[in-house]
Amino acid sequence: FPALPEHFMAEGTSHAAMAGRPPTPLISSLVGAVSLGSETHAKGTCNPCAHFHGSKGCKSAELCLFCHSCPPGELKRRQKAKKRSERLACQVGTLKGRQHASDEDVPVGR
Repeated sequence: FPALPEHFMAEGTSHAAMAGRPPTPLISSLVGAVSLGSETHAKGTCNPCAHFHGSKGCKSAELCLFCHSCPPGELKRRQKAKKRSERLACQVGTLKGRQHASDEDVPVGR
């Protein structure tokens, strides 16, 4: 396994102290994953990396907290879907508001 940066280890732990220990759950779950953020890809709860499929790639590599397993264009697809959903929710809210207003305009009785 590659050595982890100091900020990924428990306070006061060094690479030398970790040498004889079994891998932590984080490292063992990383086996076969493209990045740290890819761990939740199978569940569908990952967040796609905006840089991985770009011409310069992702500078964080395996330590990236975003998913490198998502296909190219997934981030843009999710952004468009979210915007479409928000727009629809706003339209539905406006229609509900109109229905309530029209109910108030109808005279009751006689």
